[in-house]
Amino acid sequence: MIKSFLFTILISISLFTAAQKVLLDQFKNLKPRNIGPAGMSGRIVAIDAVHKNPAIIYVGAASGGIWKTENAGADWKPILMTSLFRILAHWLFSNLTLR
Repeated sequence: MIKSFLFTILISISLFTAAQKVLLDQFKNLKPRNIGPAGMSGRIVAIDAVHKNPAIIYVGAASGGIWKTENAGADWKPILMTSLFRILAHWLFSNLTLR
């Protein structure tokens, strides 16, 4: 009985209180930044899509591998996963400025 009474009060209060409005101007000066653990495996450091066919996407992983999808991310296939390529990809992505 007490639980149903408290539930009714909670619902009544939530129905009659106005939600706070969020103005997008508050966020106009925010810039994207990297957050989270830096040593976590599975990080994506680069991403690119084919403009004429956006279902084809390439991603570069922090581990040095490059992955490709041809169906908008439903399936991914690794490409160029050799050790030499990992060294080259690491150098390329660490010296690449994304804009």
